[in-house]
This record gives sequence, structure tokens and C-alpha cells, in this order.
Amino acid sequence: MRPSTFFRGAAASIILSATLCAAPLPALAAESAGASTATEAATATQAASSTEQTTASSATQQSDSQQTTATSDTQTGEKSDASATATTTPTTTVSATTPTTGETAGSGSTDATSTTSTTQDTSSSATADTSSSATADTSSSTTTDSSSSSQTDASQTHPATIATTAHVQGTGWQPESAQGTVAGTTGQGKRLEAVKISVKAPDGTTYADSDVRYRAHVQNVGWQQWVSGGQVAGTTGRSLRLEALQIELRDGSDLARDYEVWYRAHVQNVGWMAWTNQGPVGSTGRGLRLEAIEVMLVRRGEDHPTSDGTAFLDGTYVSIAGHVQNTGWTAATSANGQTVGTTGKGLRLEALRAHVGNAYLSGDVQIQAHVQNQGWQGWTSGGGTAGTTGKGLRIEAVRIQLTGDLQQHYDVWYRAHVQTLGWMGWTKNGDVCGTTGLAGRMEGLQVVLTPKGAAAPSAAGQAVSFSHLDAQQVEYAVSPVNGQWESNVQNGNLAGSTGQGKALRAFRVQRAGDTSTLAGDVQYRAFVQNKRWLGWMSDDAEAGTSGQGLRLEAVQMRLTGELAKYFDVYYQAHSSDYGWLDWAKDGQTAGTAGYAKAIEALRVKLVLKGTDTTDRTTRPAVVKTSVRKDGNTWKVYGEDGSVYNLGTIAMNTRYINQVSEGAIEGCEAASLLMALWSKGYLTNVSYKTFLTWMPYASDGNPNHGFVGTPYVNGPQIDTMMMPAVTSWGARYAHTKNMTGCSDEDLINELVQGHPVVVWTSVFFRPSKLVHYWWGNYKTQNHVMTLLGFNPHTNQFYVADPYMAGKEWVSWNTFMQTWHVLRGAVSVW
Repeated sequence: MRPSTFFRGAAASIILSATLCAAPLPALAAESAGASTATEAATATQAASSTEQTTASSATQQSDSQQTTATSDTQTGEKSDASATATTTPTTTVSATTPTTGETAGSGSTDATSTTSTTQDTSSSATADTSSSATADTSSSTTTDSSSSSQTDASQTHPATIATTAHVQGTGWQPESAQGTVAGTTGQGKRLEAVKISVKAPDGTTYADSDVRYRAHVQNVGWQQWVSGGQVAGTTGRSLRLEALQIELRDGSDLARDYEVWYRAHVQNVGWMAWTNQGPVGSTGRGLRLEAIEVMLVRRGEDHPTSDGTAFLDGTYVSIAGHVQNTGWTAATSANGQTVGTTGKGLRLEALRAHVGNAYLSGDVQIQAHVQNQGWQGWTSGGGTAGTTGKGLRIEAVRIQLTGDLQQHYDVWYRAHVQTLGWMGWTKNGDVCGTTGLAGRMEGLQVVLTPKGAAAPSAAGQAVSFSHLDAQQVEYAVSPVNGQWESNVQNGNLAGSTGQGKALRAFRVQRAGDTSTLAGDVQYRAFVQNKRWLGWMSDDAEAGTSGQGLRLEAVQMRLTGELAKYFDVYYQAHSSDYGWLDWAKDGQTAGTAGYAKAIEALRVKLVLKGTDTTDRTTRPAVVKTSVRKDGNTWKVYGEDGSVYNLGTIAMNTRYINQVSEGAIEGCEAASLLMALWSKGYLTNVSYKTFLTWMPYASDGNPNHGFVGTPYVNGPQIDTMMMPAVTSWGARYAHTKNMTGCSDEDLINELVQGHPVVVWTSVFFRPSKLVHYWWGNYKTQNHVMTLLGFNPHTNQFYVADPYMAGKEWVSWNTFMQTWHVLRGAVSVW
């Protein structure tokens, strides 16, 4: 479509007058001479052009070294070429009168043709501008707009125009293209590599080349600096495509007062895009080449090209690089919405860097990180680091915002991938995304720029609708048996008392703080003296008894709704005689059941699932249990009402070889110390030191202490029996003499996490009962530590200090020797 199609009325006359003004006197005289002369001239010109095209085509096929030389020559001559172009009009006339073939003429023209035209114009341009051009413009102006006939200033009678020179792949610099005509090529798949733009200013005006400035977005370079006055925007000799171009008139100039600059681009795979008079044309971030452009000046208030459609495919984006646990710095993202960090690997983001890519507006991106153990750091910009490196600290939340013109034209959206929660909702422009107060590691981040006011990015993959989650608060209070309700406390603080022997009778729990983000509640119930479990309560209702003098012995708590999906409720009981037990969570029993021990204090808190915690959960309750075999299944029955199938039990401990330690008869001491180690007692005490602490019987009774010596294997009895081992172990831990217990009672001790010192035989050899004056004994007597039981294979796990090590032995092998005496001492 010819550019003049976009004009009506006066605007059409402006283009016509621009064409006439551009024609020198000889050219006008040639037209008057008759069609015959014009035809001959055209024939001669075409022949010359054909010859020059052939020459140019051959030149294009020269070697790389020759091309390099030509490019250097072209670059060296760019300044003088620009000067010549400013006074050259024949080329402008050709382009203006044949816009539909402009690119053909451009690609076929040679530097020689341009030089000839320049020489001709040097001698004739002044005369043309002061005579024929003036006459033509006056006539045109009168025909087009009667109101302008009274205007005498040159800006009205001699419209300003704009000219563009394009550097095209494989062609080099084309001849100058007049305003509204194509600079570059279409349909040939050739990239624009550089452009020069200048103003054609009528005499008597103050318009100048410097009134127009322009800049290019170049492949692998990005946006270049602004240039003007016919300077080169883009590159030559580097085979780099132009991808976008931006043109504007200098604020405050007479040209900007009188005119608007309109321009459009022909883009690879897209074609002609819409006209615009502001911002860039073309594309960024898509790797598409500019192939041609059209530029024109339009007098303000007069018709201009339609701006319907898209003029620019905006590739402006925020690029993020992340420092990932065990990985280090990752490559920066290269487009909107790409993920920095990881998902599904459980790796924390430790630091972030951000910058804006392909930006044609001024401004920057700033980022602020909430870091483990540090909280909110300050804002960073200019690619600075937010977070930490080399410290193993997780980022938990971020804020991101734009500055400058970027902030006025874009929204920056971002969302976090957080452990347990997954992809959270999008937020924007400085709001918080991620978690605070929850020890939740951020694992991934996505950032998207959108035009100001546009809708949020796609929620695809989103796990939760909210973008930020703060610590979830829980509030609770207790009442002693002989006292009033105490004040509420929150989030793991102590409710009740320790060391004062004050039994609790009741407690209550409720959520606190912001409860709108996650739906759900805390439910709880009380295990009460003589009544066992009472009903489930919630919303700060009282759990326990009032006015009955009954002690609270155990509690259970659980969550509901979305709260239960993402959080665990942790709670801990301080029980008489036991002190603080380990933390229970999500419905487990905390306290005691079956031992008549009162709860004296409680702690409660909500914890994001999967987050790191140092809270011990090994022994949250002391519950009297019984183990029974139901068919082929072992089941555990608790005094708190729990019933469950027995699973494999295998406790761990360091191993002692009594023989290598030089204590051939020291199995009792070795087995007791391994049991103590298993429960975390005397872990820094060696076996040899422990032997020196061993009590000896002064009366020869092994029930009172060790008899003989542990270091020599003599004919006498060298041993210590169950009562003496129980008393010795009680110096360091809880012990219980279980001699004579049933098979189920023995296994039940393992269920409760208690290793057991057991009396068997050396290498499980057959043995028999022997009677002494001080009590029963047995042949082949040997002591080892019982650490586990597998109900599926009916095997026992033992640590045998007499060279055998730790091993699994069958039910029959173990029982045939243990049953002889049924000696056992439990340790916890």
C-alpha cells in the first residue's frame, strides 16, 4: 500500500509539494520537453542501473577479506555520505514518486549512482529551491488549503520532511529514502543492520537534524544510546540484525511544536506492523529481524496514519539469577515467567540478583529478601545480591519493585515456590511473596512484567491462592486443680508451672491472629483421672473437669481444614515425676496414661509441614501398653485407648566387644553401658572407665554386686545378677527389674523404647537352671542387650558383647536360653 493512502485533503497536498520541492530544475525541464525525451532518459537510466546492478552483484560475491575492506571503507565514509545526503534531492525524488518499488531501486542502486546525483545537485539545488520548488509548492498549497495561502512563513509553504538511509544485509547502504517510503527490503528475508535519519528543513525555518533522535535495539547488544543528525544507529560489518527502532522529536524544538513523527516496521514472520508516533517499533526478546521501516513527519492537527494494531512486540523482562543450595549461581532467566531455582528437589534459594532486559524505558528493578535468622534485608538494585552466599541460609520471602519510567508503564508480578506449599499466588509491585515466621524455605521464583493495569499472569501450577503466609498463631490457657484460669499465652510459651507440684485440671486452645488466609481450626481433648478421654473441643472451649479435683494426665490435639493440609500442631506436656516429655503432634498423646501422673504445664505451637525443627518427638508420652498376638499379627494396646499393629523395632547403640577390651567376664557391664548409650546416657564414658565404676559384692552375693573379676576367666563364678545391675543402672537412668516377665511383657518394653539387659547363654548354647545359696543361676550364663523385635519374621535384635556383635536371631534361638532364667532389666 502506498503511504499516501493514509492521507486526505491537505495532508495529500503536503506529500505532493514535498515531491515537487525535491525535484531540481533540470528534472522539471525534462518533463516539459515531452514524453519522448523522458522515455529516452528513463531507458538510459535503466540500462545504467542494470549494468550497475550486475557490477554490485559481482562485488557482493567477493571473498571475506574483500568484504571486510569494503565494510571498513563504508564506515570510514559514513560522515561524508551523511553530509552529501543532506543536500541530495534526485534520490529523494525517485523514492518519493515510486514508493512501491523503492526497495528494488534501493537494492539495485550503487555508490556510483549516488555520487553522480550528489555532483549534479551541488550545482543545481540552490536554484531549484528558490525558483521552481517555490512555485510548485505555492501552487500546491493554494490548491490544497485556501486558508494557508495567507501564510508567509516557510514552515507553512515549505513542509519539513524526513529521510532515512538503511544498511541492508548483503547490500550495504541503500540510497536515501524519502519520507513515507520504504527503507530496507520486504519479501527478501534480509535484515536491516543500521539506519541513519535526517531532516529536510525548508529555508527560513529553524528545523535541524538534531531535532530528531533515534536508537536501535541490536541483536546480542540490546538498546544502544540515542543518536541524531544522521548518525548511525545499529552496526555495520558485524552481521547483527536490528530488532527494534525508536524515534522521537526533541522536546521544546520548533519541529516538535509543528510536527509529529510517525513510523512503522516490517518484521520477520510478522510483516508490516502498525504505525505509531511514540515508543519503539519492531520487537525485542523474540530474535526477529527488522527488514524495513517507513518514517514520515505529519503536521500537528492534520491527518496521520491509523495507529490500529500492534506496533511493537515488547520483550522487556526482569532477569533473575539464583544461588541454589549445593549448586551455586544458576544462569539468569532470559524471558518473562521462567523459573529461577528448583522445584521438587528440596533445595533452598539462598540469594537472588535481578536486572531488566530489553528495557527501552528508564528505571531499574529492586529486590528485597527475607533471610533465615536475619529477617528483612535492605533493597538491592543494579544487579546487587539479595540474600546470602556461603552461609547456608534460606530465603523465605521476597519483595520486588520497579523504579523510574518502568514503574509508570509496567507492573512487576512474581510468585514463590515454597516447601510444602508449592507455587503460591501471584503478587506485584513491592508486596510480599513467600513466608515469614514459618522457617519455610523458598525453592523457586518466577517474575513477569505486564503493561500497567493488566491482569495477573496465568495461575497454572498454582497450589495455593495466597501469595504470602505469615506465622499462624495459636493461643491457650490452663487451670490448676485448686486455682483459677491463668492468662492466655501463645506459640510455644509455657502455660502452667514446673517444679511446684501443681496439677492441672483443664486447658483450652484457639487460633489467634489472621485466620482468614487458611480455613481450619484446632481441636483438642483431655485424658482425666478416673475418666479417661473426654470429648473433642475447639474454639477456646474448656477441656477437662471443674470442681471435681481430678487431675489432667494427657492431652491430644489435631487440626482441621486447610490448616491441617499445610501445618502440624505441636504440643508438649510437663508431667509429674517425668518432667518435660518430647513434643507430640497431630493427634498423638502427650503426657501419661496408666501411671497416675498429672500434667503440670503445656506448650502448643503450629509448624509448617516439612520445615526443619530441632524438637524431639521420640517420647511424647508414657503410656502403659500391652502386647498381644492376634492370630499372626502382634498388636499393641495402650492405656490411652490406642490400638495398632506392632511394627519392626530396632534401636541403635555403639557396640562394645568385651574380649577386645580385656574384660573376658565383663558382659554385664558391657550390656548395661550399651543400653545406657542407646538412651543417650554416659555417651562420653568409655567401657574401661565404666568397669572401674562397677559395684562389687562384699558378701559374695552377685545380687548385691559383682563377684569375682571381669578380667580373668577362672573356675569361680564371675558374675552380677539382675538386682545388682538394676541398682547400678539406676545411678544414671531409669531402670526396672523385669525378671520372670512374660514374652509379651518383654516385647512391650521394646514397644516403649526401652532397651533390655537380658540373661541368655554364650552363643545361645543350650543351658539349664542351677541353684546356689544366694539364688538361681544357669549354665553357659551370658548377658547381652536386647534392642529390637521384628513381628513379621519373629526375630530379636541383640547386641552380644562376646565377639558376636549386633545381630538378628530367631524367636526359638533366643527363647530357649532366655526362658531358663527369664532375667531382664529394662532401661529408659
